[in-house]
Amino acid sequence: MRRWIVLLCLCCAGFTAAHAHLMPAQRGTLNFVGDGGFMVLSAPVSALSGTDEDGDGALSSGELQAHRATILAAIQANIRLVSEQGSQPLQGLMVSLSPPDDSPTAPASYVMVMGRFALAREDSAMRLELGLFGRSEAEQTYQVTLTRGAQKQVAVFTPDRPSRAVFPSAWAVLLDYTVLGAEHIVTGLDHILFLLVVLAAGLGARQVVMALTCFTLGHAVTLAASAWGGWSLSPFIVEPAIAATIVGMAAFDLYARRQSQRAQPWGRLALVFGCALIHGLGLASALTELGLDTANRLPSLLGFNLGIELAQLAVALLVMAVLHGVRRLVKASAQATATGVATRMATLGAIVVGTVWFVERVAGLA
Repeated sequence: MRRWIVLLCLCCAGFTAAHAHLMPAQRGTLNFVGDGGFMVLSAPVSALSGTDEDGDGALSSGELQAHRATILAAIQANIRLVSEQGSQPLQGLMVSLSPPDDSPTAPASYVMVMGRFALAREDSAMRLELGLFGRSEAEQTYQVTLTRGAQKQVAVFTPDRPSRAVFPSAWAVLLDYTVLGAEHIVTGLDHILFLLVVLAAGLGARQVVMALTCFTLGHAVTLAASAWGGWSLSPFIVEPAIAATIVGMAAFDLYARRQSQRAQPWGRLALVFGCALIHGLGLASALTELGLDTANRLPSLLGFNLGIELAQLAVALLVMAVLHGVRRLVKASAQATATGVATRMATLGAIVVGTVWFVERVAGLA
């Protein structure tokens, strides 16, 4: 008991003077020492309902004092460490305003939270739950650095992922990121549309598997370059470029069909691979937002790519099943004509949608 009180007091020694320097907005640390987990977190005022009396988006010293009990209750309800022994709230809570550096007495839009989790067993499986999300987009993501001796983990929390395992095993990380990779493809309309354009040119099982593999290998290259090399581009460049790949791929196939030529398989696969490099930059941005497990970097990337590949195969199988059902309903003599018309219409539709997305995303540059 005495040790954690001393540690908190040492942290508090510079608490009043440091203010915003103690912890950047939407950031936190959780340091495990012995039987305690010591946390410092910068939380937005908009996440603390009923405390901002004048509605200016900030807390004054008077508002902090008047609503201290409400603030402490909200923190204990929304920041918890769950282990085999149950759910643990933060204890010994200390809360202070984090005003602007140039005006230390002004109301603050962030509060600094400090406290301790009591651990029954240091090596027990644990999850950190964090639900203090603000109203603005910038207040919808937390990045918390967890440390225990030489172990380090950077965990990202969002409203969709308010709970993260603490120092998970490599196997658990692999499974977790496999699910995340699959979810990203299923919810990523631009990636699905590009995939449908790729499938529209040839639906043989072998060609489908080869195209999907090239797509996965392409974005795996840029994902790895981002994770290990720190290479990245601004989303304001990447997002329009992804829309352009949809238009470009569809236009390529449309031109080949109008010329009554079938693109050389290897040339088309090379084009898919090149487009996938661009899509990989978008996936890398998504993975950064989700939070790459730096302690298990390789399982994270492998799992994310595996999830993407499995989701792509599921989409491809669904498309092939639908087309097979349609072919059974259409007379054999009309199948070729119907397939050609449907493919042409789908390609033109992809060009229109891709162009709209490109214009919207370029306009977003302003």
